[in-house]
Amino acid sequence: MVVAVLSLIIMTISINGFSIMSLFSPVDGKSDFQLSDIYTKVANRRGVSYCSDRVLVVASDNCTREELVGMIDVLESMHPAAIGVDINFQYPGHDDSYMLSVFDECHNLALPLIVSYDEEKDVFVKDEWTNSFLTEWLEEDKFSIVNLERYTTWGPVRSFRPFYTIDDEQIPSFSVHLASLADKVATDAFIDRGHESEYINFTSRIVEVIAPDDIFAEDGAIKPNIAEKVEGRVVIVGDINNSKDLFPVPHEDKMPGAIIHAHCVDTILEGNYIDSFPEWLNILISVVLCYLFMLLHILVEKYVDNGVDFIIRVVQVLMMFVLYKIGCTLYAHNYYVDVSLVLLMVASTAFVLDICSGIEHFGKCLINKIKSIKR
Repeated sequence: MVVAVLSLIIMTISINGFSIMSLFSPVDGKSDFQLSDIYTKVANRRGVSYCSDRVLVVASDNCTREELVGMIDVLESMHPAAIGVDINFQYPGHDDSYMLSVFDECHNLALPLIVSYDEEKDVFVKDEWTNSFLTEWLEEDKFSIVNLERYTTWGPVRSFRPFYTIDDEQIPSFSVHLASLADKVATDAFIDRGHESEYINFTSRIVEVIAPDDIFAEDGAIKPNIAEKVEGRVVIVGDINNSKDLFPVPHEDKMPGAIIHAHCVDTILEGNYIDSFPEWLNILISVVLCYLFMLLHILVEKYVDNGVDFIIRVVQVLMMFVLYKIGCTLYAHNYYVDVSLVLLMVASTAFVLDICSGIEHFGKCLINKIKSIKR
């Protein structure tokens, strides 16, 4: 057990604010890397894909304000489960009466609200300078927070918040708002989980994206069968090629914010939650495996005459590989076990044993030398 404790101490030793553990795990809060990022990449390379039939993204790139509002008006007539507009109308136009009329009459509409994070007070606040002028004209319940959750400026988006608390008021996230408009029962089940943040299930999922050209013919007529594609689905309207709205995710360098929101909504509506193993269980498994590996090391040294180091290193690599494969397999089935600590414990155990053996050997030599001097 001493070896297991020493292994943990070595991994958490910090030098100038940098620790070994931060290379592999966000346990110490200094790194924005999680094994779930690798698990997601592995899961998405299996060649198995699922196209969501609950969510649809409509690209709004290069649309004028009038064209965009007209398209939303047409989409509303096709009876979608909900419409989310991932575009911030910060300033009023020359004449916004048509837009205000469409947005006001659309009962299942979600509009974006942007918040800022006050680091000093550790709270979220409404961003009065960047938010849409529409907040002055439309009901509050049409707005929800569109921010994407990242732990560092350049870190990936891997999770989302169900709610944001601002001035003691709980405001739903954009994804939760859309999901509640489409399926309140599924959304309530999601909220009842009570998590402050939830992983986005990107695993082997594809979000269908259509453009205005897929909706309208050249003469402005609505194309046939498009209503069947829209009816009953959550439709998110947003830019796809806007460089300011592209974010890294675990398995891709750049993904449009509208598509990330679509994955969040799909996670809620399909109930594809990713459940994490508790941290105490990860630590317990780490210490137990470290202890077992130490016993194995002692037994091999006791009963094997040659090639002890080689056998130990082979077993060490095999254990780490098996742990990694177990983590990948569980994640593909929506269970996230952070084996980074386990891997580090197993990797460092042999090193710590070498240190202990060296200290023991040095101690024996020192004692023998002292005894010889006394004689």
